[in-house]
Amino acid sequence: MTTLTNTATNATDVTPTDAKNEKRLFSSRQVLVATFLGSPLASSILMAKNVYREDESDEAALCVLGGAILTIVSVVAAFLIAGDTGLAIPILQLAVMGFWYKATQQEQHAEHVAAGGQSGSNWTVAGVSLLAVVLVGGFGMAISCFTGI
Repeated sequence: MTTLTNTATNATDVTPTDAKNEKRLFSSRQVLVATFLGSPLASSILMAKNVYREDESDEAALCVLGGAILTIVSVVAAFLIAGDTGLAIPILQLAVMGFWYKATQQEQHAEHVAAGGQSGSNWTVAGVSLLAVVLVGGFGMAISCFTGI
């Protein structure tokens, strides 16, 4: 009778902390820049990536949904409010997204950075913001065409 032994060894043992540090989480500054450049949709995509990288994929879809709803409400409000809204809507968007990030992800990002982790790529922030501008701009143009505003 032969016995099977496990002789597989891994030369690069990765501890759970090392694996967590390989993930790049987006900071509050990056999320707010995405809100400013793109929309709440852009920043919610970055927040969803953070959530997904922390292995909470169920909540990632809720992040994007929340950002999409806030973006739609903002665009509709901008069309419906008579007169010049100025910076009121963008400031409100920044405040809401900043509060949302602080309430849900600030602590995880701080722990990640304290453990030696890195923040996400600024190029990703720019790309996601540009994508959101195209999507939101298309949505705004569709509203304008169909309503005659």
